[in-house]
Amino acid sequence: MDTVEVECQSSTQLDSEKREPRVGMEFDTDDQAYEFYNEYGRRKGFCVRKGPFHKTRDDLVKDRRYLCSKEGYRQPDRRREEVKNPRPETRTGCLASMTVALQSSGKYRVIKFEPAHNHEVASVSPKKSLLLRSQKKLTKARPTLAGVIHERRLAPKPTYEFLSRQACVPQNLGHLHVDLQNYLFLKRQKTMEMGITGAIIEYFKKMQLENPSSFYSMQMDANEQITNIFWADARSIADYWHFGDVVCFDTTYKTNVCGRAFASLIGVNHHNQIIVFGAALLYEDTVNSFIWLFDNFIKAMSGKKPTTFLTEESAPISKAIATFLPDTHHCFCLSHIFQNAIKHLSHILNGSSICKSDFHRCLYEYEDEEEFLKAWESLLEKHGLKDNKWLEDLFNEREKWALVYRRHMFCANMTSMQQRESFDTLLQRYLTSELDPIRFFERIERLIEHCRYNELLEDFKMLNTSPVLFAALPVLEQASRLYTPSLCQMFQEECKLAITLKVFQLECDGSMSKYKVTDRHARDHVVKIETSDNSFQCSCCKFEFTGIQCSHVLKMLIHLNMDFLDARYILKRWTKDAKKGELNDDHRSLVQGNHQAAREMRYTDLCRNMVKLAMRAAETEESFSHLTRANLKLMKEVEGILKNVSQVRPSTVSQTANASEMGLSISDEDVVITVPSQG
Repeated sequence: MDTVEVECQSSTQLDSEKREPRVGMEFDTDDQAYEFYNEYGRRKGFCVRKGPFHKTRDDLVKDRRYLCSKEGYRQPDRRREEVKNPRPETRTGCLASMTVALQSSGKYRVIKFEPAHNHEVASVSPKKSLLLRSQKKLTKARPTLAGVIHERRLAPKPTYEFLSRQACVPQNLGHLHVDLQNYLFLKRQKTMEMGITGAIIEYFKKMQLENPSSFYSMQMDANEQITNIFWADARSIADYWHFGDVVCFDTTYKTNVCGRAFASLIGVNHHNQIIVFGAALLYEDTVNSFIWLFDNFIKAMSGKKPTTFLTEESAPISKAIATFLPDTHHCFCLSHIFQNAIKHLSHILNGSSICKSDFHRCLYEYEDEEEFLKAWESLLEKHGLKDNKWLEDLFNEREKWALVYRRHMFCANMTSMQQRESFDTLLQRYLTSELDPIRFFERIERLIEHCRYNELLEDFKMLNTSPVLFAALPVLEQASRLYTPSLCQMFQEECKLAITLKVFQLECDGSMSKYKVTDRHARDHVVKIETSDNSFQCSCCKFEFTGIQCSHVLKMLIHLNMDFLDARYILKRWTKDAKKGELNDDHRSLVQGNHQAAREMRYTDLCRNMVKLAMRAAETEESFSHLTRANLKLMKEVEGILKNVSQVRPSTVSQTANASEMGLSISDEDVVITVPSQG
């Protein structure tokens, strides 16, 4: 018995014994046998197709014939007479074939080989080989890349030309323009055939197949129609573990996908950049829908709840948070409040910059409750707003938005209008209401990858550059060593303000001292200092609110000739080491990054290197033979690696559109599908 083995042999022996089919050869799988015979057909100049086969009781291929594409004859068709331009005949009754059969060892042995053809065959050049139908191949990486390019509304032909240039020459692609066009058409057709529900389930199954730690959940009604959807990929879950202390829940971007509003759960990383923790499509803005969403969000994050939850001004959201997250600080986003004010008070704000300024100060400036109440009363009287219903309702929930009541709540600088607007700009760039669900999910993926690429740029900047300091202050040098560049810049701004401040001592009682710090606008702030442990507390509560020490405390540091901040005033989440340290058991297996994008990048790199290698090896027969032998050996080694990886990869949850097979709990109320994250 002969076995197909890959060994370094002479070129003559390789060509005569290894590249020609013969009875007795064995292959690990029937697919390997097909690939071998197909490669043989490419060299000889004929096209191969798979012929009849039988299966065992275990659903394994028992035997199969691989045929010349000219085998048999075209069957008569009574409609042929009506065809104006009939297709040319291709069948000649050729008997050339190779038959394999499954052995007790589990391998497939060649039991019959017929080399003779009844038509002319001749070896073809690489440029012509892709014209053979069985030689056309769309790799796993290429279709995805083509789909992304086509998503940008680029026609199939320009897409094919772009891919051809990337592969150096068209024949390196392994397929024609028409094959790419058929692929894109069949992809759209398959989505339409599956229907919206089936296509969505298929999308999430693929997402979790790439990384089992990803999470998705769908709520369905009694008719098994999807109502609400939530999903988070593995990287988002890992990011939440590091930066999930503050979460902003945003439903204000009303892009409808199949009648559902888009909602995002976002935060900020150690560079003060927007990061996405999860996303949802909600059928209705009800308390039950929000409770369902928050429940699944916390499940995806292994039970870890945020310290502060920022939302828009909404009664259903407020009630859902009070019910499901009673221990979490719930605050309204000040940017949302200001936008709502422009909408509800447009008749006054548009014509009065003074009114806008007074309202802005009520939102952001006051540190003392009595001062805030006086300013609010003055706002209502000065601009005739005492009977305004929206302002009345807003005032009743002032603890959730007025900084005077929530300065002690950590918000990680998430009240910034600039951050809110930058994320809105991203949403407008990537999302439109015309998108079907699958294209919508793909656009969300690209939006998230855009955010992660920005983080990558900041990481590179952090590792390869040092901030320019405006003064040689020890505390500033300490900040440049510990903080990320963007946070160091924020800290520098506070140091610059500190230089302009004036200090007056108010009282000293043992180890406790009080100072009044006055800024250039004559606003006073009180700083308390406990000398026994060098602790500081400022009335502005900037450190408690943002995690960055305020200019008033920094002024006192300089005033008392203290060089450095105590470690307690340097939050790890703002430092260069924010992501260092182990995740918990549920998060250790999370793989960072987008797997599909990584596969495409690896494929592109390999193509570039292999094309260069092939061009050099083609120079002489000796180098060609050497590379051919090495390639066969490498192929077997790569197949072994992939086989081992597939055996140890965790199993994923398999779902179908059938409710009973999915294990759905169907009631008169709704149906819930949940795929938990797997560590």
